[in-house]
Amino acid sequence: MRFAMLNDPNAAVLITATTRMEAWQLTMQVGDHFLIVARQDVVLYGEVTEYDGKKGDLPSRFRQAKLFSEMYPQGDEDIVDLLLSDLPMTRQQWEAAKVLGWPRTIVAARAIMTMGRPASA
Repeated sequence: MRFAMLNDPNAAVLITATTRMEAWQLTMQVGDHFLIVARQDVVLYGEVTEYDGKKGDLPSRFRQAKLFSEMYPQGDEDIVDLLLSDLPMTRQQWEAAKVLGWPRTIVAARAIMTMGRPASA
């Protein structure tokens, strides 16, 4: 639960989210990838995982996901509000981020997001 602050409205590292979900956010499924840019310009990389059902039914905008970052290269699994996700990622972009050690800067994330075909947004 290292990334629990993603769902805590009082957290110091709270991410600014819009209240309207994009179509790509609503259709995220197991195996899909996304990028989150936190306030302090820390980039997180998410992969939707199979929901274990331990927390009951989830609202449609929530998914179980494993989040990776430079500080947590092994990832951490939790329930994530997809309103916080900024961009979808292709498999190629995801693999590039992984090979590069989950770069934390926006500049590095921009470079990764220009690789290959863009994910549909």
